[in-house]
Amino acid sequence: NIRIEGKVFGNAKAKAKFVMGSDAYVDGNVMARTAEVAGKITGNIEISELLILKPSAVINGDILTNKLVVEPGATFNGGCKMGHLAKDIEIKTPEPRTQEKMIKRA
Repeated sequence: NIRIEGKVFGNAKAKAKFVMGSDAYVDGNVMARTAEVAGKITGNIEISELLILKPSAVINGDILTNKLVVEPGATFNGGCKMGHLAKDIEIKTPEPRTQEKMIKRA
């Protein structure tokens, strides 16, 4: 689970639940199983089960989710796809970086 109460510049991934406070900001894409957003996201959101947009939420980007709850006051600017397409979202953990791999990338 991830809870954000500050600013994140980059992508955010959670295997389970993603929660944002009302003053939180994410400049990047968000992927999780479920999410509850009260802050601002500039980027795309991929949620495999349920996405809840609280009244203070501001989304500037596309949404892909199975189920969506938009509470009165929430702002959403972008496209939205729902249903069976969202069930195919896979949240993969990054491969651990070994010393050998780091040397090859340098």
